[in-house]
Amino acid sequence: NVFIHLMTGVFLLGALTHHFWLVIRGEVVTYAKAVRRFSFWAVTSYLVCFIWGCFVYPYFRYYVRFLVQDKQAPWATGLFEIKEHWIAIGLAILPFYYLTSRAVKALDKRELRLHQASVVGMNVVVWYSFLVGAVLVYLKGTW
Repeated sequence: NVFIHLMTGVFLLGALTHHFWLVIRGEVVTYAKAVRRFSFWAVTSYLVCFIWGCFVYPYFRYYVRFLVQDKQAPWATGLFEIKEHWIAIGLAILPFYYLTSRAVKALDKRELRLHQASVVGMNVVVWYSFLVGAVLVYLKGTW
């Protein structure tokens, strides 16, 4: 379960980061087909990663967090709590991100800026979550 969670997270990072670079370079409209493809795979992998995370969560919550992490590294618990909140924010951004990605050529200037903000927001959420997950896995290995 953890391996599937990791692999979908890596796939998600790839899709979102590629989309992000198109936004940074100002080529979202030029590469609208690629944007649609990246957003489809980003949304799909976000949801799959979230669902697999829900399967992994009970094990983590008891065997890692309760038995070890809360006692030896309470700051790591705080990082994970923040990660949970960011993931929820990402779930809220996801529909807007997807819908604006599908119609990127039809967006006016203001809507395009909002789309760009959603791409940046999703990248912040996913990169933070991935890095926190990597730190927690590293810490678990040191205990």
